[in-house]
Parts: sequence; C-alpha cells; structure tokens
Amino acid sequence: MKSMQQMNDHIPSDMIPLHDDMVISFVNYELRVRLDQKTKDEINTQYAEMDAFFANKYQGAGAASAPPQPRDDPPKDEEEKQATYTAEVQPNAAAA
Repeated sequence: MKSMQQMNDHIPSDMIPLHDDMVISFVNYELRVRLDQKTKDEINTQYAEMDAFFANKYQGAGAASAPPQPRDDPPKDEEEKQATYTAEVQPNAAAA
C-alpha cells in the first residue's frame, strides 16, 4: 500500500502480510486469500498434477516455449514439521 506521493516518487512499499480470507482488489479482479494447511501427500499430488499439466501444455510446442525449470522438492526432515501453505485462485462469478 502506498500513498500517492510514494507512487509519484517511485518509493517501494512495505510488504503486507497475507491473512486468511483477505481480499486483494485489482482493477477488474479480486483475489481472496485462503490459507490451507496441506499434508505432504497432498502437496506431492498437487506437484504431480501440475507437472502433468505443463508436460501436456508444452508437448510439441518447441524449444521457444519450453516449460519453466522444475523447482525444489517440498521441505524435508525438520522443516517438514512446519506448516505448509499454498495459495489457490478461484474465479469470480461469470460476467453478465
């Protein structure tokens, strides 16, 4: 969040913490934050589905539109015990 003066002077804003059920509004869009704690199995399933989606999306598209590089695996050992959150975007109601 910035004041008009900060925007005009191109001053970076502070980071704003996200909270469950927070609504972030853009010009024509609204994002509602939903924080869900997921198990390691749910995260691995989500990664597998995402990898399959991008493998199909970029299949035969050529090197110019290759998929992004794979990211690191989910946390392991001690870090695994910490809560893991993901963000999911759900579409608004259909436009009239």
